[in-house]
Amino acid sequence: MFKSIKTDFKLEIRYKTNVVPRRFQVEDLILRKAQLIQIDNKLAPKWTGPYRVKEVLGGSIQVGNIGWQGDTTNMECNKFTILF
Repeated sequence: MFKSIKTDFKLEIRYKTNVVPRRFQVEDLILRKAQLIQIDNKLAPKWTGPYRVKEVLGGSIQVGNIGWQGDTTNMECNKFTILF
């Protein structure tokens, strides 16, 4: 029992050292990592977007396509990177 708790604690520390916290603000431009079904071949783009952040909602953000009026979707934060 004690050994599994110790192992879980080590795994948690290892995970937290590799996680990069990201803070999004309204009007940021972001890219979304493409899903495997969207990648046809090895030369296909690995990212989709860009999307504009409409609202920050705790662990997720509400985004909309650039140039599209009213097209918004809820997406998880950990699948994004900020486009500079």
